[in-house]
Amino acid sequence: MTMLPMAMVPLSSSADEVPYGAQFNLLDPYVLASPNQYDAGSCLFMATTGAMEILLNQHTPLEEIEYEGDTDLSERFLMNAVDRTTRAWVPRSTTDALFAYNFFGGALLNRDYRFTAGYVCDTSTGVVACDSSDEDAYFSCAINWIDDLPENFEEMLVPTPEVDRTLIFLDPNLNENSIWNVALMDDDTVERIRWEVRTKRAPVLIIYNHYLYWHSDLVVASTIPAWSATAGWCRTRWSISRSREPPVTSIGSRSTWMSWAVA
Repeated sequence: MTMLPMAMVPLSSSADEVPYGAQFNLLDPYVLASPNQYDAGSCLFMATTGAMEILLNQHTPLEEIEYEGDTDLSERFLMNAVDRTTRAWVPRSTTDALFAYNFFGGALLNRDYRFTAGYVCDTSTGVVACDSSDEDAYFSCAINWIDDLPENFEEMLVPTPEVDRTLIFLDPNLNENSIWNVALMDDDTVERIRWEVRTKRAPVLIIYNHYLYWHSDLVVASTIPAWSATAGWCRTRWSISRSREPPVTSIGSRSTWMSWAVA
């Protein structure tokens, strides 16, 4: 995986349906908002599920796109499914979690395997489900990491399109120390993200770093004015624009930028 040269990004094209630099929000009708992850730490899987929903919804009549519908996918499914794949399919979860869909050929629907909350207890090997009366039990969305997939889940899968992704940027010096480095996103990176969203009509998944945490979101729209990054919906409604001011959102060398598309 290599960093792509930013010079590959054209500044404008008179043949484009939407003039480059203008507002682009054509993906909005295909977006389904995610559940609140609360304390689950599941943002990567929320964002990745949202990306697949967008790609699936692009092949679905608009009147059929609805919550609890046939394209409202289970975030918890992906959280558990990645661990059931092999490294050959998903070598790195941050950049390759989407390939779990290709591995299984589909996904569970939200109505069949919901993101939930429940009582858990901490152990030396992770969280386990427990009763509310158990010592040290607490109510948490971390319970979604516990694999509770039905025995026949593969028979319940909704087919998903085979997908691939373009890796726009990955820190070439990524290691256990560098993941906490903090930097500012430059204009060339913003420009490349906007170009990918607008020309491919597909979302861009981002992972960015701050001093004490990292977070994942999807970019699905771009605008020319205002700040460099403004968040609306918690999962799939990021708007990225170029700005004269330094970017508001700090990112670090854990940052990954991927463009999604149907293979």
